[in-house]
Amino acid sequence: MMNHAVQLDIDEFRDAFLPTFSRPTRLRTTEISPLFVESLAGTSHTPGSSISFFQPGSSSPAKNESSLKAALFRGHYTTRSRRQPWWADQRIPIEFKSPSPGIDPFDTTPCYDEYGSTERRRREIFDDIAETAHLLFAAQHRVFVFMLLIIGRQFRLIRWDHGGVIVTPSIDYYQEFGVLCDLLWRLSHLDDVALGFDPSATRILPGKVDHLKMDMHSVPHRGDIDHKGGSLLDFGSGKTPVFEYVRSLFKASLTDDWPRYKLEVPDGEGVRHFLIGKPSFVSHGLFGRGTRGYVALDCTTNRFVWLKDTWRASLLFTDTEGDIVHQLNEAGIDNVPTLICHGDILNQATTTADWWERQRSRSSFPAVGSSTSSHSSSRESASRAPLADRKRKRAATHTNGNDETTAAGKRSPTPDALAHTNCPLQRHMHYRVAFEEVCLPLKKFVNGHQLGSVVLDGIRTHYQATTHPKIRRLHRDISSGNLLILPKIKRGPQGRGVWIAWTGVLSDWEMSKPIEGLHETSKASRVSRTGTYQFMSVNLLLRPSEYSSVPDELESFFHVLLYHAVRHLRSSCDDPWSWIDQYFNNYSGPNRMYTCGKKSIAIEVTGELETLHPEMPLLFDSPLDIIFTEMLTRFKARYKVLNYDFSKAALPPVSPAISEPPESLPSPYPIYMRPPRVLDEEDARIQAEIAAELANWTPPDNTPSAEERRLASELADHVFVLGLFERVLRDADWPEDDRLPSLESPPAAPGANAPALGGDVPCMPPRKRQRTGPPARNATLPTRLHASTRRTRSQARAALPRTRSKS
Repeated sequence: MMNHAVQLDIDEFRDAFLPTFSRPTRLRTTEISPLFVESLAGTSHTPGSSISFFQPGSSSPAKNESSLKAALFRGHYTTRSRRQPWWADQRIPIEFKSPSPGIDPFDTTPCYDEYGSTERRRREIFDDIAETAHLLFAAQHRVFVFMLLIIGRQFRLIRWDHGGVIVTPSIDYYQEFGVLCDLLWRLSHLDDVALGFDPSATRILPGKVDHLKMDMHSVPHRGDIDHKGGSLLDFGSGKTPVFEYVRSLFKASLTDDWPRYKLEVPDGEGVRHFLIGKPSFVSHGLFGRGTRGYVALDCTTNRFVWLKDTWRASLLFTDTEGDIVHQLNEAGIDNVPTLICHGDILNQATTTADWWERQRSRSSFPAVGSSTSSHSSSRESASRAPLADRKRKRAATHTNGNDETTAAGKRSPTPDALAHTNCPLQRHMHYRVAFEEVCLPLKKFVNGHQLGSVVLDGIRTHYQATTHPKIRRLHRDISSGNLLILPKIKRGPQGRGVWIAWTGVLSDWEMSKPIEGLHETSKASRVSRTGTYQFMSVNLLLRPSEYSSVPDELESFFHVLLYHAVRHLRSSCDDPWSWIDQYFNNYSGPNRMYTCGKKSIAIEVTGELETLHPEMPLLFDSPLDIIFTEMLTRFKARYKVLNYDFSKAALPPVSPAISEPPESLPSPYPIYMRPPRVLDEEDARIQAEIAAELANWTPPDNTPSAEERRLASELADHVFVLGLFERVLRDADWPEDDRLPSLESPPAAPGANAPALGGDVPCMPPRKRQRTGPPARNATLPTRLHASTRRTRSQARAALPRTRSKS
């Protein structure tokens, strides 16, 4: 029998009789994802949990292949009376992406990308998965989020927090299937806290008492009052009523596609509970403070309040926002939010910066993008996403936080030297604060007079905070989203006459600093200051190492007033969005000529506002023109004084010593010397004229006059600006109907960045952008900037048609 047998080794037998395809079959994402989920569904690799597809909610970034959503769910959450589990119940999101060379957002291996399409695809994938994580942070109150990213046959396990992202190497799950199964098995055994769920946020399920309580308080009450200004009839002196807009905002937060929660906020030695639904405001971007604002129901008083949930920067010797607002309340500062309670949440903190420090301290530093099956190490990707979260805007807001635990429930590694290193990632701590007032955004003003009145209230608050002997603090983040409207019930003498007055509220004090400590602030911390750059002064954007001052803050109030006037009021500007983009969104970096575009030109050079095409004075045909003209005159004088003083204070450049050239041996070859050219009569005449002009030329005198120094000094405190606003607001010539219909945000241009902060900041890129290669500052001005080529504001005002009605 053996004479008829031929024995081959297994590889030879397999290759000869069991051939395979020469290359793996390329499957689309829509084909890979079902096979992947089916292979793991119902197996022992995910005990107590299951992997399933689900229908994304209305808030999910579902588009193209991103609409294929799968996740790891707890076993008892996978029904919810539906064929598929609910998106808000997912524990570990699973993202599938079509494979293509170089598109892994965490792979730093160079690849051929002549037209930049690969880099764009990498950015699209990163933005998409980051948006998924951002949604879970907002909807599930996560401290961190694990995610499984699958690109073809490769996968990565990702850990997101508000400080950054930590990723594993890219692993081939076909060759290293045991690694994938081990990770899924470990994830399935983790409890909710180890998976990043915040234990201070308790889910409120339908049918529970708190769920019914929220529904009951969302129903309009006959005692609710309209917030619009005017007199109130038959209003008693009993319990303070609820404004209709407040209850409407709370009702709008109770949507069927968003979970509800009961949140804990520290209150002295105890805690206070608040019921919330969908946030009224969510800050743009995942990294950074991740601020969310809620119209919440206070379980203690059954009153609506404003609750702010954020991740504050973990810095030594910084006051929390609640502490600052408490000081303002105790000092009797007007028009600031009223503190209820605040505090850090359960020592929760981001850990990505800690792991960055760990990796730097190791002798070997493996690359993130290495496609290896080794899975024993992890590393954060610091280069893929910006960590300066644009800024949050909404009604009364504020911020703070603390430290965190690892997945095993132990304290995470926290290097003591983190604050003293050059780590590009910042540590953040979880913080909540609650305020009594639920405000309206500034864009809800009715007309120009009311806009000016609200801004005046903010300037008065700023004046009190900077001059009160127990406060003396600069806000340092005057912006559109931090100046709010609060309707208040006013009573006449002895209770006779009751009416509603709209007042301004200056919120978001977490970035404020005591005036006495500004000079001691380190240069590095001033350079890394955060803020809403669209409303920052030209001085601070031009010279980031300078500390804030009262004139800088007054300029920010000016920019807030101008932004809303151009966007919402009638004017001679026929293209408000383009003008806003040119003025507020044009920043080319520090120490550049006209670093802020039209803002720099108006503030530093001309002292005038002009339209784009044709260039004519920008006018509003109302007393606002007086405010803008008077303030611009002083800003122009201030910057002339600043630039002159800075140029005088600058040390002259040190001329390098000229060394004697070394002596060289005489050349054996003859050296040809070109004979000088003989000038004809015309050349000699021109040369003589040039020599005469150079002999008589003197540099221009940029010395500020005494009048200019006087005008600049009027911005050193609030007196002039307060007097200007109060005087102009008394003008009886204010139109009542100068508000334009609401302008929708224009569609973004192809490839443009997303609009910033949902309209509370100008519709611009969400972050500062530093461009390269702009011109250096010099004294040469374009022809259009010279006075002889410009029309004056008085000339243009006379030509502007008066479109409002007279009464």
